[in-house]
Amino acid sequence: MLMKSFLIMTLATSVFATEAGLPKGKLDNLNAKYSTPSGTGSADYVKFQEFGEYTSPKLEVENYNGLLVFNLTGENEDKSFELDLSALGITDADRINLSQLYFNNSEKKIGLRMASANARAEDMSTSFNGASINCNREKVYDDVTDDLLSACLKSASVSLNNLRLNTGKSEFVSIIPNEYGDGEILGSQISLDKLRININNHSFSGQIKGDVTKGMKVKFEGQTHYFQAKRQVRIKLTKAKAGFINVKKTLFKELRKAQSDTMKVNAPYIYIQLSESDQ
Repeated sequence: MLMKSFLIMTLATSVFATEAGLPKGKLDNLNAKYSTPSGTGSADYVKFQEFGEYTSPKLEVENYNGLLVFNLTGENEDKSFELDLSALGITDADRINLSQLYFNNSEKKIGLRMASANARAEDMSTSFNGASINCNREKVYDDVTDDLLSACLKSASVSLNNLRLNTGKSEFVSIIPNEYGDGEILGSQISLDKLRININNHSFSGQIKGDVTKGMKVKFEGQTHYFQAKRQVRIKLTKAKAGFINVKKTLFKELRKAQSDTMKVNAPYIYIQLSESDQ
């Protein structure tokens, strides 16, 4: 769960990504309510390339497996922009609510903050409050993955007040060791509170609290890099402690169980391999 937290900023800021890249522009106070098969949305201000500039537009919302399409209403022109929530685990939800979403993408910064969001389907539900991601960029890349990871894994700040997730499957494990040094299986529902991550020149520090930490505050430190030529993320975790309890060994033990073709673990390193098609 900690490793996934390091990539929250890239997932969250990629919600507006398209094949043409991360759109330049600004979005103020986007709100949306979707209930199968359609929904409505509004915003104080929208300005995106190829979409145009609008104040207080009225929007219709469609959901395509987590890809929300916002269509401009009351205009002769057929215009829309997309918000991809699939990377956040929101896919075939029957109900989706977004509140006070702000997004800004300029040559120097990428920023997103959201007051709250929740989604429900027959076998899943997710909700979070107080999400904020800010990345400083030195260069703009045409490729979305290169653009986001080069910036957000070098200089960024991430904040998430709380997350509630129910997947309908028993797949979450505590990183606090039991008497045998293993993580406890938590089941299909977890809560996450007070996630904070700061990255400065590739060095990160942060904290996390919730079910995965048995209510204890876990502080962590390390370094993170994105190797563009290899399309590989490397995370070096140098510290993970809950008070006086060192949880790094347990964390790596659980991560090794989850190794795959795209994620390899060799303590203190975690390697994530991206495919050429990842956007």
